[in-house]
Amino acid sequence: MRLRFAALALVVAGTSIGVPALAAPEVKTAKSAIDKARAQFQQGLALETAGDWSGALDLFQQVAVVKLTPQVRFHIGLCEEHLGHLAAALGDYELAAHEADEAKVAEVSAQVASRREELKARIPQLTIVRGAGAEAAMVSLDGVSLGATSIGVKLPVDPGPHTIDARASGFKPFRTTVEMTEKEAKKVELKLDAVPTPSSGDEPTTRDSVTKSDSMGEEPAPSNVVPFVIGGAGVASLGAGVVFLLLRQHAITTLNSECTGPPGHQCPASAQPTYDQGKTYSLLANITLGAGVVGVGVGTVLFFTQKKPKSTASIDLAPGAPGSALGATVVGSF
Repeated sequence: MRLRFAALALVVAGTSIGVPALAAPEVKTAKSAIDKARAQFQQGLALETAGDWSGALDLFQQVAVVKLTPQVRFHIGLCEEHLGHLAAALGDYELAAHEADEAKVAEVSAQVASRREELKARIPQLTIVRGAGAEAAMVSLDGVSLGATSIGVKLPVDPGPHTIDARASGFKPFRTTVEMTEKEAKKVELKLDAVPTPSSGDEPTTRDSVTKSDSMGEEPAPSNVVPFVIGGAGVASLGAGVVFLLLRQHAITTLNSECTGPPGHQCPASAQPTYDQGKTYSLLANITLGAGVVGVGVGTVLFFTQKKPKSTASIDLAPGAPGSALGATVVGSF
């Protein structure tokens, strides 16, 4: 029984000894980080005095990673103010004042109060309002999206250029750049133009317009086919008429050789077909000759009365041939 209590006492003793041994490095590390942060804070104050605000800001931000106190927050805002980041400085001053009030650090509260009011008067104020077409647009300032509560109110911004973008479906993108100076207040109204939609009633393209204007200025060239067709038919009818005249004459010659006595009075019965053919050839000759004369006449009238296309002439100057007396050659086309 005594052995059990002895063993238990050794375990408890070992545990109580081992815990501090394990916690010691962590405590030492934390103390080392705090000491380093305090040294960086003092270095930052020295850089502030020397006017190296950028270097001081870097040191104070490193200190804030280890321990962010109202004092550290105030000096971060002071560096930002001197670097021209007025809006960020005001935010850090406000936080430093709140943290100082909670921690009962009167010194920091007094320091913030002396800087905050002066800074507020220096910060430019930019107001963005919605105009036509921008009622539902997504708005961003310097690449940062703005919520509905940031539209139509004064926004504290740093001096310098600021870019405003607005986008909405069915509208052309809007972008403008505003140059702000200290103590200045400006208002920017967002106006988006609708994207035009194509329709059947749109104006023709440039190429179509040029083609249409050219065609309106010139009448289409008349065709020479019709006069030649009519004239050709007339010539063909004349040719057929001549053939029928020859056949008629042949029939007359045959009848004269077969009939006796006065012409056409004493003819044998076998000459009747020749007589009938002669009459037919005579009728066809009259018809085709008449049609041919009409066709040729109409074709001729159409050919000479239709409008002729306007001839165009151009004259160009071309370099003269080597060795020629003239320095240029006239080249023309009609």
